[in-house]
Amino acid sequence: MKGTVKVAYWDTEQGSNPPRLIGQIKGTPTIKFIYPNKKKNKGNSNKKKIVVDYQQAREFKPMMAFAEAKMPNFIEKIKGEKALDKFISKGDKYGLPKALLFTKLGKTSSSLKALSTEYRRRLLIGEVRGGKHNKAVFKRYNIKEMPACIVLGEDGEEHQVFDKKPSFNRLNMWFKNLALQKPYFKDEVAQARIAARKGDTEEETTEEETTEEETTEEEKTPKKKETPKKKKTPKKKKETPKKKKETPKKKKETPKKKKTPKKKKETRKKKETTEKEKETGFKEEL
Repeated sequence: MKGTVKVAYWDTEQGSNPPRLIGQIKGTPTIKFIYPNKKKNKGNSNKKKIVVDYQQAREFKPMMAFAEAKMPNFIEKIKGEKALDKFISKGDKYGLPKALLFTKLGKTSSSLKALSTEYRRRLLIGEVRGGKHNKAVFKRYNIKEMPACIVLGEDGEEHQVFDKKPSFNRLNMWFKNLALQKPYFKDEVAQARIAARKGDTEEETTEEETTEEETTEEEKTPKKKETPKKKKTPKKKKETPKKKKETPKKKKETPKKKKTPKKKKETRKKKETTEKEKETGFKEEL
């Protein structure tokens, strides 16, 4: 645990009172564990601490397990390609360099926790554990042996491979050259990346808006061209012959009215017969 946990002691026989942070000491030996408070600390500050009394076995292994369990952990756990894409977008959003550690271990090591705390807000560190859910991630970066460590480019594709066996001291020296000098909200390089990214997103949005406007204009133009709907003239033309057909019906009715002369002939005949009957006094037989 060298380099990951700092160990210090306070001599109660000096006579001076211990710091207020430690609190009262009722008996010796007393072991206290001090770690930063994630919820109350703002920015890159670790001033506010949590103090816990160690009340377990006074042996190396249980003490080491207790210290590892209480260590702050800012590692991004990656499970699958979707989680990897979120990791890359988060680093790009804050202008942070991105490092990935591929490991066989089922839990995060104390050295990796310590590195995540040391380079918090200056370097984003992700952990990729071996398994079926991460096969695509291993193939993407051509990782065949573990443990392995790589640093990603701004787009998440270009990467540098750490060609030595990862250890706390080796990774610490490598990360010093890759991480930001200050937290991202104070670092000029990170702020320039964030501004450039915002400019790119604004350009993309303007391009999308122009394309949407073009599509809307294209959609509007065919609506104005309603020439096929105005082609109602053939219906009117069809109506005209119907009217013409009605006229001959009226003409056919006229000859029916010409039956009057027949009646007149009959009446004339009847009149003639009656006149003859009057003259002769009897009807003519045919």
